[in-house]
Amino acid sequence: MTPARAALLLIADAPTVGAEAALAAVEAVLARVPGRHVAVVDRDRDPARGGSSDRARLARLAALRAVTAAAGTLLVVTGRADLAQAAGADGVQLPERGLPVAAVRAAFPRLRVGRSCHDRAGLLAAAAAGADWATLAPVRAPWSKKAPSGPPLGVDGFARAVAGAGLPVYALGGIGPDLVAALADAGASGVATIGAVFGQADPAGAAAALLAPWAAPRADT
Repeated sequence: MTPARAALLLIADAPTVGAEAALAAVEAVLARVPGRHVAVVDRDRDPARGGSSDRARLARLAALRAVTAAAGTLLVVTGRADLAQAAGADGVQLPERGLPVAAVRAAFPRLRVGRSCHDRAGLLAAAAAGADWATLAPVRAPWSKKAPSGPPLGVDGFARAVAGAGLPVYALGGIGPDLVAALADAGASGVATIGAVFGQADPAGAAAALLAPWAAPRADT
């Protein structure tokens, strides 16, 4: 099972959301949304840049693993295959200029491997390297960053980038319920978000709205 079986990647960004608030929102979502439709992605900064210590992050991952395992939901860790392995997570999300997919898979064969991408060339490289999925950003200006990774792609730019890319691609950056139907039509395997769920008063309702274009066809998979 990979995040390609899910249609919503919940990015639990500890510096932006806060560890306790992120866990509470994940619990609320998984209490109402089928776990197989969701993957939880733990994201943090490097400790040298103000992120959590490795021990603190591992403790947070243990809590997320308990909640996601009970719901049958995948847990992915950004950037740190060692912590993903230690926490019993399902996968790791690598930055676009991070370690090669093959090297991570050789060292951690149990983990599924995704790649963060920002253009079609990145997607094609990720597919050629054997990545299990990719995110593509920014579709719109992201909620969590003052300076986006590049100019917004828009739905049309996203569609051009993912056409024939050869791997499941999740739209990321400024995603809201107003875009999800168009992104599904544009070839997205799903959407990835922070603010559209974690920034809402009703995170479970927000997650259900984001899942709407994908949930019904996947209900029996």
